[in-house]
Amino acid sequence: MEEPAFRWLVRLYPRWFRRAHEEELLEFLRVRHQEAQGAGARLRFWSRMVRDAVITAIALRRGSRATEEGR
Repeated sequence: MEEPAFRWLVRLYPRWFRRAHEEELLEFLRVRHQEAQGAGARLRFWSRMVRDAVITAIALRRGSRATEEGR
């Protein structure tokens, strides 16, 4: 069940970023998820990972758009 969710999170990032870092991101998520023991730890894991992915993906997309507009 976790793997499809991990892949969904990674899909939030821009394509160029995924191409460069997808496997690293997936491995990071797998390891961190495995380290989270218990329901509370898993809930904190998911809330942090979703929040981080959304914030970072937005920032990367804004940054790449600004770079493209500056050309």
